[in-house]
Amino acid sequence: MKIFTIEAGSVRDNAEVTALTLASGVKIPVVTVGEEGRGRKLGVLPISLLPKSQAMWDYEKKVHIENVLIGETRSGRPKLIEAEPDSYTDHAVMVLKTPAGFRGSNQHGAKLIWKLHADIWSFLWEGVFKTVTGRFKSDILRNPVTEEICEQYSKAYPNAISSQTGRIEDFVENVAETAVEGSLPGQTIASGQIAQGAAGRAGSGEQFVVIMPRDTTWAVKMTGRLYGRPSSYEYVFDGTVVTAYTARDLELMD
Repeated sequence: MKIFTIEAGSVRDNAEVTALTLASGVKIPVVTVGEEGRGRKLGVLPISLLPKSQAMWDYEKKVHIENVLIGETRSGRPKLIEAEPDSYTDHAVMVLKTPAGFRGSNQHGAKLIWKLHADIWSFLWEGVFKTVTGRFKSDILRNPVTEEICEQYSKAYPNAISSQTGRIEDFVENVAETAVEGSLPGQTIASGQIAQGAAGRAGSGEQFVVIMPRDTTWAVKMTGRLYGRPSSYEYVFDGTVVTAYTARDLELMD
């Protein structure tokens, strides 16, 4: 089956094999997610390489592979076995190296949705906290509760965009945000954790290696400072390729 590496909308049809040094000092080829260190976790999948890849890895301690099988170590844990290309398209291995924004985190799930909720402080005087969710922004706009939230938000924040324009569309555009719904599909065979800061307290996120069935959709959401990059993606594996969509892309599709 094919193996892909996916990172914040970037999809590569291969995976990098690096070296892990055992306690004995011996180096072995591995595919990893996450990081080593305090507040972090390194997820490791050993791999048996084909002779050509093994020779390259022996020389550089790094090689890229495109096709794998799933095996087991002597302890019964998952491992990868490099394979020749084949016509199998029912599943593929996804190496999800999802980053996190600066001082932020990430989440993985089944699909992207939109969520609109007003700052809780704007509702304390009424003791009300309402949230509207929908698959698309248009679902948020059609919900009658959205207008009520917009009115209350404008009272609490008179300088907000909705107060300046009076357009509920502007309010939804500026206040609604994406979120992930459901659990990450597929079979997780390795997991790791990335982090920021000496103790990992400045920000953190999870990364996974997953066996994903064909015609499966999954989503990621990143928080923190992203410096203009999209905060969320939805991916689709059709048996041959993995396609990444932003929330905006999904709004424009038929």
